[in-house]
Amino acid sequence: MIKTSNKSIVVITGILLVVTSVLFLLSRDNKMLAEDAVVGQIHEKEGQFFISGGRVPISVTIADSEEERSLGLSGVPSLPPYTGKWFVFETQGMYGFWMKDMNFPIDIVWIDETMTIVGISENISPQSYPNVFYPPKQSKYVLEINSGESVQNSLNRGIKLKLLEK
Repeated sequence: MIKTSNKSIVVITGILLVVTSVLFLLSRDNKMLAEDAVVGQIHEKEGQFFISGGRVPISVTIADSEEERSLGLSGVPSLPPYTGKWFVFETQGMYGFWMKDMNFPIDIVWIDETMTIVGISENISPQSYPNVFYPPKQSKYVLEINSGESVQNSLNRGIKLKLLEK
């Protein structure tokens, strides 16, 4: 039989109350997302974002190698609604995007290392190739989505994105 003192029970109870309080506050904060937040989960080569306060999910595939980033959505016949491509770069930079071998118009959303939207190019047509589109500021991530979905989901410069990982 283990013998414990009243002092040990008080200390253990106090620790349990602190841990429970922290867990409650963390779960409460996740439910109280800002209306303009983009929240998502990224798992290996696929993920999902919830935009406009978590009401609309966007499923993405991830391009995080030079070859995947270069290919992007080229040759893809169409993009189902609320899907996209999430580009990940090793460092921030002025990464340009073009519409080579694209079959449909897109919106390009540039995001910096703090997960803040720094630029959006809307309704980029496949006929714009060989033009190259650049962000107004350095970015580390890029989200390509169907043309018009950035407006539909109230994505604007300055919105800070929240990315949740499992």
